[in-house]
Order: sequence, then C-alpha cells, then structure tokens
Amino acid sequence: MAAAHDSTTGRLLVGEALLNRKEEFNTSLANSYRIHCGGSVHEIEESEDGCFDMLATIARDIYPGYLLPPREDGFGFDPAPVAAIIRHPLHIEFCRAALADESISKIFPEQDPTQINEQNVHDILSFIQLSTGSGMTFQLALLADRLIFTSHRRQLVNQTEGLRDYIRNISQTLTDARNLASGKEVNVPAVVGLADIVMPEINSLTLGQSTLRSFDSTYSKFVPANSTVTTVVTTSLPLKIVSATKWETGSEIHGKPHQEMQKQNEHWQKRVRDSVNLIRFSLLCASDIPIYLASRQESLSILDPFGATPTLFDTSRQFSSPSNTLRTDQAEKVASWHETLSNGLGTLSISVRKLLSALSERLDPVDSLIDSVMTWENMFSGTPETGVRVCASLANLLEPSSTEERTKLFKELKSIYDLRSRLVHGADNDPSFDDVIASRDKAISTALLAIRKVFEIEGFHLKKSSERSNKLILWAV
Repeated sequence: MAAAHDSTTGRLLVGEALLNRKEEFNTSLANSYRIHCGGSVHEIEESEDGCFDMLATIARDIYPGYLLPPREDGFGFDPAPVAAIIRHPLHIEFCRAALADESISKIFPEQDPTQINEQNVHDILSFIQLSTGSGMTFQLALLADRLIFTSHRRQLVNQTEGLRDYIRNISQTLTDARNLASGKEVNVPAVVGLADIVMPEINSLTLGQSTLRSFDSTYSKFVPANSTVTTVVTTSLPLKIVSATKWETGSEIHGKPHQEMQKQNEHWQKRVRDSVNLIRFSLLCASDIPIYLASRQESLSILDPFGATPTLFDTSRQFSSPSNTLRTDQAEKVASWHETLSNGLGTLSISVRKLLSALSERLDPVDSLIDSVMTWENMFSGTPETGVRVCASLANLLEPSSTEERTKLFKELKSIYDLRSRLVHGADNDPSFDDVIASRDKAISTALLAIRKVFEIEGFHLKKSSERSNKLILWAV
C-alpha cells in the first residue's frame, strides 16, 4: 500500500513538473525537452476564433501529461493535467473568452467576462440539466479541462494517435460544446459495454454508424472496474442541454422540476435502449440455434464536452453467463441483419425487447418463458381463441410444407402456451423445473425462428399482429 502511495505521489510530482511552462520555449517543460532533442512542437496558427486558439494552445502544452503511464492504484482521475491547465497563463483569458462567446456564454448566464480574474473564476457556477435527466453544477474554471479531457478520451475511442489528431478533436469538441450551449441536440461519441459475447477472430465489425469491437485495455477507461464486459460498441448518441441557470448558494430551486426531467430521462433512455438493442438483436438473429449470440448491456459511457454525463451502468443482472463466440462467418450475417432492422422494427419492437430479455436478462426460467411467449403474442394475436390463433400462426409459418409436422408443432406450442397461462394466472400444481426449462428453450427457439421469418416476408413486420395472424391462418402469405 505504501509502495503504491509512493508511486502515485511520485507520478504526480513528475507529471506536474513536466507540464509546467517554460517561457523561453513558450510551451511546457515536456515539450521543451522534445525541442531540445531535435523534435518539433505543433504550432497553433492564429485564427479568427480566439477561444479555440487559446484552448488548443493549452491542450498542446499539457498533451504529454496524457502520454504518461496509467496510475497504478487504478484511480482514473489524474490531477496533473488539471492543475497544469488551471495554472496555464492563457487559462484566465480563455475563461473570459468563453464568457464572451455567443454560444458558450449561454451556460453561464448573467456573468460579465470583464470582471473575471484568478480570485473569482472559481466562484462562477451554473446548474446544467441534460436530456439524460441528469443535472450538475458546472464550474467555469474547469471548462478548459473538461473540453481537453473529453477530446483526449474521444481520441482513444477513435483509436487514433498523434498531436494533430488530438487538436482536431479539440476543435470538434468545442464545436459540440457550442451547439449544446445553444440548445441544439448533438450526437456525441459513446462507448457501450456488452458482456457474454467474444470476438477472437474479429477485431471490429462496422454496423451502420456504429462499430462492434473486441474489448481491450484501450476501453478499460470506459467500463466499470471488475466488469465482465467482453465487447464494446463505439457509437454516437443524442444529447441536449435542457436548461442552464446561474448557480447561487442558498437558492432552493435550480433548473426544471423533477417530474419534467424524469420524462426527459425516460425519453432519452428509450432512444438509447432502442439504438443498443438494434445491435444486440442483429447479433441474436445471426445465431445458430441453440447457441445464441445473446449479449447483455453492462455499461454506457458518454463523452459529452462538459463531462457532465456520468457513466451509466445496467445492473439488471448480477452474474455473467458463459460467453458465446461471434465467428468470422457470422459477421456478414450480423451486418446484413443490422441493415434490415435499421429500416425499422415496425410493430415488433416489443417482440425484440422481450426476446432479448428472455435470453440475456432474466434470472428465473419462468420469467424467461413468459417473456418468450409474449414475443409470440406480439407477433400473432387477436380474438377469439388467442392461444389457438397464436400457435396456429406459428405452426403455419414455420412448417408450411408438411401437414404432419405442422400439426405436431401446433400441439407442442399449444402445450407451452397453456403452461405459460397457468403460471401467469395461478396453477393448482407447479410444473416441474425440467418442464419449465424444456418449455422455455422451445419457446425461445420458436420465437427467434418466427421473427426472422416475419422480417424475411416483405412488409410483414409492419402489419398489426391480428393481421399477420389472419393471413397465416388463411394461408394468404
């Protein structure tokens, strides 16, 4: 413990020393060493955007701090770059420029940039509420640090290197910050951590605007410690600043009411869930039954410019299932399914959600069985005799060629449907555990086979469940 403490303290001291300014070189000590050894330092050319020029210069000077080895104590926060940014001679000028900026100033209302100095800059606070439903106080003194830190994190996600690319990320992050401050919705980079899927043969797989990647140490900064994440999705997600108000100590109310923000959060969570589920379900559709490519979302980290959005963890399931392998020959199927599903789920969004739940989120096989049969009902329902209609529709869809096999499948499915009904409505005698497991397995495989078939029939996923059922029963498909 003492050794770890000494190592961390020593690292902090070295980091602070390397990031101190050397005025004769007009940059940090680390950059001056580079120049002394014959290297060069990227020059920030003066532009009409003074705010960017100052931010990019500060970012360039502290860039070596992000190249130091990670802390050995596992603590992600590194104070050396933060301290160097706040001590930088351009820091106060940047804060004034930010308050004078037509867009950025909107998140610090009622503030006069001409009155900002080193003594009061830490007192300039706002309360920001986001479309995620989260809210936080935000300090003007930390604005440069948050923008620079996020830019470096974005560089890691993009798996790019070098100072020039880092500066390009600074520019984009500042642009995103301005758009957010102006009340616009912005798609910001995000990292979704998935568990229970491994890709030993595949480094990455492009799925529309997202990329599925094998988990490695690069992404350890974006998932919780001791997580079971095995694969990540690098993508972008919508974000918007809902309100920004001046923070005043002692004020009872800041921002919008809780109920209004709860609605914002629910709306945002749905958009995120639908986006992630599209990828999870594309994996599932490429499965070779009964080995399912059933992934589980375990984490979500959003790289917003202000660092205001926390990393969110999905704790709906507290244990890890055996990981299934995405093979090279399945990758093309996943991409094909993602393209198909990206055109819209039609009336099958509940089917998709319930089948994913049955395979990757339910702890109890009874719950998994119930979710699977609900998938059947969402695909094919109606009155009268809902159970008969659902099971007959499935049998006709999956066994169109053989009357014998179709009849056999109908009886099997009807038995499972009746078992589910008894469980939901209260059975006199509980079924055996083996019966529940066998029924669940058949219900899941049937649901996946059927939903794949529905998407293969042009326009069939757009119809109401009763219309689909009528067409199958009447052999009109």
